[in-house]
Amino acid sequence: MKFIPEIAAAAVILTAVPVYSSAAEADTRILTVDGVEYTFSVEADGNSAVITRGEADENITEISIPDTLGGCTVTGIANFAFQGSVHARSISIPDSVKLLGTGAFMSCTSLTEVVVGEGIAVIPADCFFSCPALEKVTLPSGLETIGYEAFFCCPNADIDVPENVQTIGENALGMQNDPHSGTDIPVYGFLIKGKNGSAAQKYADENGIDFIDMLNFEEGDIDFDGAVTPYDASVALSEYARASTGAPLTFTKKQKIAADMNRNNIIEPDDSSQILSKYAYLSTLLPTA
Repeated sequence: MKFIPEIAAAAVILTAVPVYSSAAEADTRILTVDGVEYTFSVEADGNSAVITRGEADENITEISIPDTLGGCTVTGIANFAFQGSVHARSISIPDSVKLLGTGAFMSCTSLTEVVVGEGIAVIPADCFFSCPALEKVTLPSGLETIGYEAFFCCPNADIDVPENVQTIGENALGMQNDPHSGTDIPVYGFLIKGKNGSAAQKYADENGIDFIDMLNFEEGDIDFDGAVTPYDASVALSEYARASTGAPLTFTKKQKIAADMNRNNIIEPDDSSQILSKYAYLSTLLPTA
């Protein structure tokens, strides 16, 4: 894991391959839309624009990046363009955007939700680095690559990796820095959703991170031993008891999904009862001596 202070960030801007024309080649303009001030460069074709900086005051918490600025189609978001937008809680990237820059949304510390438009094939290095409040992430179906540390230190993110993704960089998902050892470690209980046999599962397995295929898993198998048993029903009931008494909950995200038989996002006695019923039914299918 690397820490990138402002000075280092500036160095990265100078060395990274830009997704936009240089200042000498581009027509730079400033326009305010829905309370957000956008600095953008109009490319040589005169029809496309790349946002080089987006700034909003503390009253603007939802940012829907426009697909046009000054009559030009927004096709890119440059390196570190929204870095440190500490008040933004949600950001939506339009389908018109084809390229994202390194660290484009780094250190957006209040960001809880992001929607990445369908035009994006690559989420570059450090794009959402250190967005600790981030929970809901919607990725485009055509996404192919998630870059190095793209979602590093986003411990609460719910990420469903599209099947089309073929490359996931080091520390891209479910990783954080341990301040005691100074090493990068998996986030406890972090869950990557994807398809069995995919690059997402390979990445999860290699890094010791929980993985689940939401269309192909055994409901009720809370301990993931390959069978639904009375023990699974028992631990579900124990988790319900902890919730009822205000005691700390112990289930990981993956266990909660497996235990939530009625799909209401709550672990309750009905779930335990359904697990027992499933066990009883499966027991009738076992061959007899």
